[in-house]
Amino acid sequence: MKKIIIALVLAIFTVGAVDAQQQLSDKETKKIEKSAKKEAKQRAKEGYKSTPGVKSIEGQLIYKGKLETLTEDDGVTPKYIFGNGTTKGGTYNAAKLAAMEAAKLQIAESISSETAAIIGNTITNDAQAEISSEKVVANAKTKVAQKLGRMIPVIEMYKDIDGKKKEVTITIAYEYRIVKEMAEQVIRKELEQEAEKLGQDVDKLLNL
Repeated sequence: MKKIIIALVLAIFTVGAVDAQQQLSDKETKKIEKSAKKEAKQRAKEGYKSTPGVKSIEGQLIYKGKLETLTEDDGVTPKYIFGNGTTKGGTYNAAKLAAMEAAKLQIAESISSETAAIIGNTITNDAQAEISSEKVVANAKTKVAQKLGRMIPVIEMYKDIDGKKKEVTITIAYEYRIVKEMAEQVIRKELEQEAEKLGQDVDKLLNL
C-alpha cells in the first residue's frame, strides 16, 4: 500500500514537470533560464531564501516561466492563471497561509473582473443603472476564492524580518479554463439575485 501511494505521488509530480516542458524551443528555454537567473539574484540580494525541501529560487522561477508559455489548443488562451501573495507573520506557517489566501484572492479578483466585464457588455442599458458592477465583482471574488480547490504551487520563498518575523512570498497557478467557468457561474448567480431584486428575468437582464 505504501509503495502504491508513493507511486501515485511521483506520478502527479511527473505529470506537472512534463506539462511545463511542452512546446518549448531551445531558444525559449534559454530566454526563460536567463530571466530566472537574473531575478533569482535580485531576490537573493533582497534577502529571500528558498524554503527547505523546495527547489532553489532560480529553479522555481524557471518552472513558472515555462508554465507561463503554455496555452490551450487555440494557441492563444493561457493554460494557467497565476496569483501572488506576500505577507509577514510571527511564524513561517502563519505568513505562508496568509500569503496563500492573498494569492487565491488575486486569482479570483482577476478572473471575476474579466468575466464581469464580458458579461457586462450584454446587460441592457436600463439595468446598468441599477446594478453595481463593483458589488458583483466583490461578491464574486470572495466566492470564487472559496471554491478554488487544488492549486499548483509554483513559487515559495521567504526572508527573515528583524530576526523575529518571516515574510513569505507565494505564487500559485490554477487552470484558466476551469476558474473562468467557475467565475461565470458565480457571477451569473449574482446577477440572478440582482435581477430578482429588479423583478426581471436574468436572461432579459442580460439581453439574451
